[in-house]
Amino acid sequence: IISISGAFEEFNAKHPEVKNQLVNLARQWRKRGRKRLGIKTLFERLRWEWYVSGVQDDCGFKLNNNFTALYARKLMAENPDLEGMFETRALVSKRA
Repeated sequence: IISISGAFEEFNAKHPEVKNQLVNLARQWRKRGRKRLGIKTLFERLRWEWYVSGVQDDCGFKLNNNFTALYARKLMAENPDLEGMFETRALVSKRA
């Protein structure tokens, strides 16, 4: 049985374009002067754009909602300009 974080790392390694697009969308939001945003908003926009352009069908993958919290953390950790953009809570796997 693979954990959500393990599945996320595998998916992220196979599809770096997902993270790159999420960063681009988040930066567009920040550029408009906004400080906070829900990561799921970006996921839904990316789904829409990829679906209507045929990318999602061509690549044969879908964005898993289980990965949203992990992408939010990764984006903020790797991009100082996005720090604090997404609200995060304790991960279920990290709760005592």
